[in-house]
Amino acid sequence: MSACARTSGPQDAVRLAVFDVDGTLTTASTLIPFLRQLVGPTHWPGIFAQALADTVSQGPTRAQLKICLLHRCLTGRDETEVKAIADAYVRDVVPGQCRDDALARWAWHQACGDRMVLASASPELYVRPLGRILGTSEILATRLVVDAGKYTGALLGPNCRGPEKARRIRQLIAGTRHESVWFYTDSGSDRPSLELADVAIRVRPWQRIPTMTALPGEPAATPTTPGGTP
Repeated sequence: MSACARTSGPQDAVRLAVFDVDGTLTTASTLIPFLRQLVGPTHWPGIFAQALADTVSQGPTRAQLKICLLHRCLTGRDETEVKAIADAYVRDVVPGQCRDDALARWAWHQACGDRMVLASASPELYVRPLGRILGTSEILATRLVVDAGKYTGALLGPNCRGPEKARRIRQLIAGTRHESVWFYTDSGSDRPSLELADVAIRVRPWQRIPTMTALPGEPAATPTTPGGTP
């Protein structure tokens, strides 16, 4: 029997394979390198220092730093220009940051005909072109406000992290018949999403994701309990 064979569920149902991006498909964060490329290496140190000062005054959290960085880097920038930079970043930089074992698992799911989704707290403006390269248009990511062709520097809705990412995955699950949901992440903030998965896989920087040769749900898939260790 093929490793892709379905073992349960309606015959017309599909598996849903959801992958986080930073630290899961890639080896590290993608946001800071993108923003540095967007504003240029000469301007980056000053802009980062300003965003850090904004963060301290408004509430020193990781989420607030992200908001302040996006505001400083994107306010007033032309949408077409920014998207061109995002496309170049994904084409030229991101491939060198990707984990070959994660890409192999992504390719296995694709070969099985599974429904592929990227779910990331990173901005949709570069997660979407990454999805195009990987062969999926289903993107759950942080959206940004554009007004009259210019970025305002504000988020459009909540940051797609933690409970918000889980809410959007739950909404996706509710809209289609699925045999099972597989979720891949390296982040503890994704615990709410891990709890939605039938197969929850914690990706570790020091541990390779095994090559998929067994049937779905068997030990080679390294299923874990939410928050557990493979």
